Amino acid sequence: MKSPKSLILFLLICLCSYALQAQESSGDKITTKADTMETEEVNVVDIVLQRSLMTGAKNVSELTRIKNTSGSWFVGLGFKIPVVKNKAGFRLTPGLSFVKLNYDSVDIAKTFPDLPGGVDYTFQRHRLTYFQLPLGAYVNFTTDEKGRPQIFGEAGGYLGYRLGGVLRYGEISLRDQQIRTKITNIPDMENLQYGIYGRLGYKNLAICMKYRMTRLFIPFKSDLNDNPTTVRNPIFPRLEIGLSLLL
Repeated sequence: MKSPKSLILFLLICLCSYALQAQESSGDKITTKADTMETEEVNVVDIVLQRSLMTGAKNVSELTRIKNTSGSWFVGLGFKIPVVKNKAGFRLTPGLSFVKLNYDSVDIAKTFPDLPGGVDYTFQRHRLTYFQLPLGAYVNFTTDEKGRPQIFGEAGGYLGYRLGGVLRYGEISLRDQQIRTKITNIPDMENLQYGIYGRLGYKNLAICMKYRMTRLFIPFKSDLNDNPTTVRNPIFPRLEIGLSLLL
């Protein structure tokens, strides 16, 4: 039996193929009436690519901070549900979100959130994967002669579920060798994610923001028996700002 992650990836590939075919055919649906020309809704399916960075306080624990490269990538398909032809409607965008948490120690002992002290660690990174389902309302403030959006805005909410994640870290051995370790099945993670997002753009490029209303980790670390301890997990910035590309 295939894993849920493999099935979702297969489904996204099929949807991408459908999106490309839909984009090729949408430009041909033109009807004429007397001296005017009306166009059908164009670009009803978009390929959405997004890169955003976490903003705000970088210190996620007493001795650890995140680097400026921490944030997320998103790839998905946007299905438009027109309400006013070529002017306004809704967009449903199922896809995958890849969260990158790159840590930077503020202590000379190279202390990181999930690693014991007394070792010369070189880095720690979390890589998390979510299935995400954004739904928002869009408005095309201006369009070209073919009905394609020029200046547009979009706002809505999203719901996500964690598919997996890994912890990677590096250390220096007694022989000055670089040792890299990868750990799966990370404990203390919140599986459900939800929040709000917005975009303001021109043609295919937009400035985007997303605000996560949930935590990435549960409030307190758990022991080997999954019982909560008094040690707090890192708290990460909730706001991300970046760029969206709609193809």
